[in-house]
Amino acid sequence: MPDNTSSLPVSPYQKIFNHNDLSHIFLQTLEGFLSKTGYQIPAKVEEIHSNGTGEAGTVDVKPLLNLQTQDGKSLEQSVLYNVPYFRLQGGDSALIIDPQKGDIGQLILNGRDVSGLSSESDPNKPASFRLFDPNDCFFLPALFGKAAEQYIFSNKNGWTIHAKDTANIVLEGKEITISGNLKIKGNVSIEGDLTVKGKITAEEDILAGAQNISLPNHTHSVSAAPGITGIAQ
Repeated sequence: MPDNTSSLPVSPYQKIFNHNDLSHIFLQTLEGFLSKTGYQIPAKVEEIHSNGTGEAGTVDVKPLLNLQTQDGKSLEQSVLYNVPYFRLQGGDSALIIDPQKGDIGQLILNGRDVSGLSSESDPNKPASFRLFDPNDCFFLPALFGKAAEQYIFSNKNGWTIHAKDTANIVLEGKEITISGNLKIKGNVSIEGDLTVKGKITAEEDILAGAQNISLPNHTHSVSAAPGITGIAQ
């Protein structure tokens, strides 16, 4: 019977050592260990468990690179559930852009059990004795990002904040200060008082009150004699 084993994909170590050689057994064991410690591969988001503006949530992700047997067959990997994902944050200030279903990111494997960690954790022993377990991954988004429909964009010409046509931009704070000239292309609605230190210039009419009384064209009645005044000059 012909020997077809030479056509099968093999480990680099199998090409060097005889299968019965002690060195081969050692290196094969080492290779298996390194294959786990190097578990940092791309994965796709299957489900997102977001807490909104609360604590960072978790994702269910599926590794994109399958396992491979010695005879070259591909073995699909299982979904990893409730994997914590990275969020850009310092103290109680954060930029919250949660991953979305279908996003691709990088799985980062921890060497020990991290299931007992949280935002309130102090240094403590691992939750178990497991080592380099896929359940102890973190998810780092996002790789191969598609064209963004809403974004904060910066280049040498300045900054742009863009939302979808159907989306809103909300600024909330005790006081919001804008330094520089402000140009608004659209209507302005103010729920409160307006205080201006400089002059107000209008190219069109200014209307006031529920009756929309014109500022330049309104008139006053004359109490001392019959009639009304002319319009403002």
